[in-house]
Amino acid sequence: MWRALLYQLALIPLIQAQNDYCSTHPTFREPANTDINVYCGTKSMELHILLCPVYFGGYNETLMSLNAQYFKGECRGTPDWTVNPPVLKYNFSITEEAVSACNNKMKYLVNNTEMSVSGVSLAVKDSNGSFISTLSMTLYSDRFYTTQLKVPEGGLTLKTRIFVEVKATNLTGRFNVLLDRCFATTSPYPVNSTYYDLFVGCNRDGQTVMGVNGQQQEARFSFEAFRFVQHKNRTLSTFYLHCSTRLCERSVCTSLHQNCTDIISSRRKREVQDTSVTDTATVSSGPIRTQVDNSDTVGIVSEVAEQLGGKHRSLQGVAIAAGIFGALSISMVAFIAYWIVVPRTIGAMEKRMLYPTQE
Repeated sequence: MWRALLYQLALIPLIQAQNDYCSTHPTFREPANTDINVYCGTKSMELHILLCPVYFGGYNETLMSLNAQYFKGECRGTPDWTVNPPVLKYNFSITEEAVSACNNKMKYLVNNTEMSVSGVSLAVKDSNGSFISTLSMTLYSDRFYTTQLKVPEGGLTLKTRIFVEVKATNLTGRFNVLLDRCFATTSPYPVNSTYYDLFVGCNRDGQTVMGVNGQQQEARFSFEAFRFVQHKNRTLSTFYLHCSTRLCERSVCTSLHQNCTDIISSRRKREVQDTSVTDTATVSSGPIRTQVDNSDTVGIVSEVAEQLGGKHRSLQGVAIAAGIFGALSISMVAFIAYWIVVPRTIGAMEKRMLYPTQE
């Protein structure tokens, strides 16, 4: 673990220099599907991904991994800065288990941009052969899904509604997109132990609104921006969105989309017609930042004011108690004085009456 940490720290100056190089390169732009090329040979297969679009999205080669296997060295690529444009290279040896390298079902995860767009490419087997379809996740700020969400540096305000679309391209009319589960994590990796489920099948968060799912070649839903409890002492809370996605044939996609009033029946249908569905692929978003809620500050101010008010009320109580005590003390002194002075006065008067002075 400590070796990996030292390795990451040693890469910081190098990554900064490479980022400076990319900032002036023509390919320093938003990622596109054309950024990925596959080269097939007789003994090996190479996958090349343009590096500058990766840096444009705020990532680097250390965050890129095939099939989301981030902790396996053989799943990481090798950056090549000697070519123009610079690329990230992956090399695969063709073994006896591989029928044909170019026809293998290969999927790879590419975390893309600050605009919260990412893509997953997977091979889909059809009756006419295999084809590559690309799944992409895009975040929007409006319910018409026309304006892409731009997360400001200061973060989104809490309860801002975020509209999510997972879309498939290069897909035949036979297939639709189905979301099995969507969740948020505090790190870019979907395998993170800290997560929050927006929905899993029929179970969904109270603020999550489902749109289309399984009926078209895009799936849509929306949720309200939130903060993780772990970030309560931070100015900004950053999280990432992930969706487990399937491509299913239109004829069976409806049965895969669980009917929440008859979950058992839906599960039986899924078991019978599972051959018409691809494996799940996870598509992820870029960082989503939320700011501190103003109500927190108001709450703090109110709490301070309440404390000050309590102190003033305490002082008033002490003053009233002191006044009552003082009044009682004065009354007691007057009462004692009365019982001392009055008897003497009465005695003197009686004495005069009994022994009047002679003139």
